[in-house]
Amino acid sequence: GGAMDFGSWTSTDGVTFVQDLDDKGAPIVRYQLQPEDKGKMGTFDVFVNSDKHVVLLYVADNQAGGKNNIRRAISTDGGDSFAFDRGNVLDDDKVGGGGGTYVDQDTLGLPDGRVYLIAMKGGTIHHFIGDDKGDVFVELSESALFTGAMFEPINGTTAFSLHDPQIVMLTDGRLRIYMACQIQGETGPDGHGKHYMVAATSGAI
Repeated sequence: GGAMDFGSWTSTDGVTFVQDLDDKGAPIVRYQLQPEDKGKMGTFDVFVNSDKHVVLLYVADNQAGGKNNIRRAISTDGGDSFAFDRGNVLDDDKVGGGGGTYVDQDTLGLPDGRVYLIAMKGGTIHHFIGDDKGDVFVELSESALFTGAMFEPINGTTAFSLHDPQIVMLTDGRLRIYMACQIQGETGPDGHGKHYMVAATSGAI
């Protein structure tokens, strides 16, 4: 598909994936960005809700002056096609975009059917709980769940930005969140800021 399309890849062994093509050999389009997405998309994540619908959360309009926040589309056919549901998922439409909105979202279905969501805002990590359909998400604390200052300094310097969080559930029921962190003044081989990986583990839930 084009730059504004979501396609898909299928695997029979969980290791090798092949792009899904139509009978003419063109990539199958599962979802097209909306006009209000302004052709700009960031991170995306999917989960299955209690209705067995596949919910797609994606960041869009992530350009200078854009809203740069999370929108939602839903598939009722197992992920074959998605329809736009709504924007402003975390109620930050009026913030003005940039670092004031929630991005880098990742979700995890909990044993009780609810959905746990983490996201980055302005270099800090926040967490939310959603109902079993993933319709409404409520932030679990007024302050950030994690900031760079909460972790041991790296090379003597405190991380000033955390982002791209990924969450997993351990076999004992605890949650572990992996995050990239950026250190002020350090650059990597590509000339951009150097990043490190940090992690935090919850108590049993």
